[in-house]
Amino acid sequence: MKSHAASIGIPTGFLLPASQRLTLAFRWTAIIAGGGTGALIAAAFLSDQDWLTAFFGFSAALALAALWHKQMFTQGAALAAGGVTYIAGFYWLPHVIAAYGSLPLAQAAPAALLFGAWGVLQFACVSLLCRFLQQPFLVRSLLSLPLAWLTCELWFPKLIPWQLGQTMLALPWLSQGASLMGAPLLSFFLLWWACGVIAVLKKEPWQSIQTIQLVSLIMLLSYGVIRTSNLRSEEQSAARLNVATIQANLAPQTNSLERWQPNIEAHRRLSRQALAEQELDLLIWPESAVGTDFTLNEKQIPDASLRHPFPDLSVPLIFGGQLLLSPSPAVPVYFSSAFLLMPSGLLAARYDKRILIPFAERKPFPGLLQRYLPHSGRPYSLETGRYRGPLAVTIGHGSKQLTFRAGLAICYEEIWPEAFWGPDRADTPQLLISLSNDAWFGSSHAAAQHQLLARWRAIELGRYLIRSTNSGVSSLIGPDGRVAAQLAPHQASYLAAKNVGLLNTATLFSRLGSMPLRAGTLFLLFLLVAALVRERAQVHHKTPRRPLPRRRKPSRYAKNMRQVRTKRINTGEHIS
Repeated sequence: MKSHAASIGIPTGFLLPASQRLTLAFRWTAIIAGGGTGALIAAAFLSDQDWLTAFFGFSAALALAALWHKQMFTQGAALAAGGVTYIAGFYWLPHVIAAYGSLPLAQAAPAALLFGAWGVLQFACVSLLCRFLQQPFLVRSLLSLPLAWLTCELWFPKLIPWQLGQTMLALPWLSQGASLMGAPLLSFFLLWWACGVIAVLKKEPWQSIQTIQLVSLIMLLSYGVIRTSNLRSEEQSAARLNVATIQANLAPQTNSLERWQPNIEAHRRLSRQALAEQELDLLIWPESAVGTDFTLNEKQIPDASLRHPFPDLSVPLIFGGQLLLSPSPAVPVYFSSAFLLMPSGLLAARYDKRILIPFAERKPFPGLLQRYLPHSGRPYSLETGRYRGPLAVTIGHGSKQLTFRAGLAICYEEIWPEAFWGPDRADTPQLLISLSNDAWFGSSHAAAQHQLLARWRAIELGRYLIRSTNSGVSSLIGPDGRVAAQLAPHQASYLAAKNVGLLNTATLFSRLGSMPLRAGTLFLLFLLVAALVRERAQVHHKTPRRPLPRRRKPSRYAKNMRQVRTKRINTGEHIS
């Protein structure tokens, strides 16, 4: 039988107690606020203009700080923030997976959702860690949220390694802090300063903490000014070279045999034009520019050979191709490689791709994928390369010869901080070169995101970065992260980068990476676990309370005497 409230159309939710209604409203408000925060983060990584990127990035930091101050950064808010970030910020992923893996969109969409669901867990971990870091000192110092975010940003495994601090490219003096310990250091300071701004707006009496925050901002900006000035001074005395990179704007499937001849002719035509119009020292072609197979023992390519990429070559050429490891007729095995070809036809050096794209270039569960995604199989297999150090490139002739160290990365690798150096960090390169084929991205924001993340490699190592892509964005990035020159996307042309400095000064990041930050967060987690174990041990071994003495049950005589006394008091009789 329906209640009277339901019969007259009153929602039963309004009949809840006031405390439960407030809890429900608080929960939904937190979820909506978390979704708005995720939208700000996604907008920061979808923006093509640096100042908009910085604006949305700092707004997202303020929103996260406000949620933390109002104790609204709950698991629901964190999941909403992460979901909106990955759905809106990487909206292009299903189409790219479908194009790259030759899959129907119906199969690519669940793979993209799985990627987003994994990324959402990072936000949930931040919210959970914030709860454990609600120590009095950390709360008074406004450090709970920044430390939780920094820890998860450093240790949570991500398929696309974005950091909140990477939105600060529009502020060159501030972004130079990445040369100290990487972009996660900027993420920490960005959130810490945002917490200070919210505390000022709430008029909380923490002037000493806000003074320290102001001093840290001034110190980081001062470091950026000094470093920018030092880079300019070093460039004036550094050796220079002129480089041209070819952007042929071809279809994504560049290494298919039927397309090899038109593709190679397009690169040759633009290369002849560049050599005729510019005085060059080095020529660069993008990833998969040459579709023929090279072998391990191949060291010389005759000029008359039909497999020679560019018989008219007069300067060294770095190009992307594939190295055949196992000529099995069933599934041949390749390296995705970059080759250094000299004008004499000598293959002087080679770099093999070390970081392969999960589920696209490498399959963590090949049997499972082949069973449930039968169309995901490729007619070849890619092997992971090993680091051999920078390529030694010799330019010039006779007494004017110059040999420099070039660090190579192929496509997806350049967005990772460890892209251009090996485990021992020896032989820091003097020039960074990235070969990529971003034609899979179409006209989406993915190509701009790719360049945004790659620009941080130039800041971290203090080197020029030349990006050679098939369809854009081909560009020259300065050691301060600024774009010195670039080609428009989807334009068949060449980019001439003149007077590119070969810098030598090592940065703190090139020597230590983010190891100090990782060590600090590990020590923080150790202290947290130790505190939790100690608290649990104290609760377990706590001395139990003594039970209260048991009251005696009054006898029948005492009950009768109490009743007599009560009756005499009520009747006014004298009690002796």
